[in-house]
Amino acid sequence: MNFLKRGITLIEVVIALGILAMGMFPIFSLLTETRRVTTSSIYEIQATSMALSMIGGLQKAPWSALKSILGQELSDDAFHDGLALDKLGIPPCYPGLSRIAEVKVVNLPEMPEERLSNPWGRVVEIKVSVERAVDSSNKTKPQTILVVKGYRMLNDSES
Repeated sequence: MNFLKRGITLIEVVIALGILAMGMFPIFSLLTETRRVTTSSIYEIQATSMALSMIGGLQKAPWSALKSILGQELSDDAFHDGLALDKLGIPPCYPGLSRIAEVKVVNLPEMPEERLSNPWGRVVEIKVSVERAVDSSNKTKPQTILVVKGYRMLNDSES
C-alpha cells in the first residue's frame, strides 16, 4: 500500500492563513489612516474657505457697522442686521463646523507725530477661527481647526 498521498493538511492551512493575515494587517491599517487624513484634509479645506470668505466680507463692510462689533467674538448667528452675512456675500457654515469672528483695532495713532512714525494709520484686524462642532451630548471642548487673520487699513475719511 502506498501511504504517501499528496494533499494539504490542516496545519499547513492554518500556517498559510496566519501568513496571509500578517500580510493584510498593514494594508488595512494603511487604509484606516488614509481615511482619517482625508477626512481631516476635507475639514481643513472647508475651514479655510469659510474663514477667507468671512474675512473678505468683513473687509468690505462699512467701518460704521464694524465699530459696533469691536472686541466681540461673534458666531455666524450673532451678527446684527447691518452686518448680516447674506448682505456681505458670506456663505453659511458647512455642516459640522462653526466659525467665530473678532474685529479689533490693532494700530491707532492718536497724535500727528505718531503718523510720521506709523504711516499705516489705523489698522483693523479681523480674526476668524473655525471649530469642529461638538454634539451637546459630548462634553468635550470644540476642536479648533484653523485660525486666520486678515487686516484692513482705514483711510482718514473713516472715523
